[in-house]
Amino acid sequence: MEKTKSDQDRRYARWTFMTGTRPFEGIEMILLNMVESFEEVTSHQDGSFSVTNDLIARNAISHTAIVMSYSLLEGFFHEEFEYYMKNKNQRKPK
Repeated sequence: MEKTKSDQDRRYARWTFMTGTRPFEGIEMILLNMVESFEEVTSHQDGSFSVTNDLIARNAISHTAIVMSYSLLEGFFHEEFEYYMKNKNQRKPK
């Protein structure tokens, strides 16, 4: 039996919701944990401040945010292309 258009739309919306938010939430949890324990991450084993560890930690947070932003945008536009253009869907995104 052929699926109706609204069933396809609902399945697509549900699938993108399930897969689109989880990676972001996971990275958010990792970053929040790192920010909360930032002093421990940027210190030497004896507890003194480490400029090198501080730089590494700040760059890790920054680069992770940049890569995740790019990945989420790329995934979003890939899915939009598949949904609207490749399937010859008449409804175009605004």
